[in-house]
Amino acid sequence: MDELRVDAGFSLVEVMISMMIFAICMLGLAKLQLTALHTNMKARETTEAVSLAQGKLDELRLLPFTHPDLQDYNSAGDTGFATGGLPDSGVDADNLQTGVNASGRLYDLFWNIADDVPVSGAKTIRMIVHWRERGGERQVKIDSVFSERIR
Repeated sequence: MDELRVDAGFSLVEVMISMMIFAICMLGLAKLQLTALHTNMKARETTEAVSLAQGKLDELRLLPFTHPDLQDYNSAGDTGFATGGLPDSGVDADNLQTGVNASGRLYDLFWNIADDVPVSGAKTIRMIVHWRERGGERQVKIDSVFSERIR
């Protein structure tokens, strides 16, 4: 009588192939996780920069309209937005505040003033927050229009 041989389990080749497929999938997931962490870090930095800009704009809004921090010292903003008068960098800034620390990162705040833009008696402020990171330099710009408060 012939004995029937029953093979139970997996062969070594099958196990090795399945482990290789599993390892490739795990590498893809690890890369995805690293990308998500990097993107979240950039989003956090951008959020902090916007928060700093908004906070400084709120501080400036409380100042008297003739305060030195609200003056257009270099007249770079006099031509208004239609001709690109307000500079997009801190090079020609009317005012600056450097080394602002937020969550261990240093930010530089620059703001440029345009008097009587968009209407007479108003000031347009372009707030620029600049910071450095491993991949290079980044910045956020926020424009705001102030008018003199009537007391």
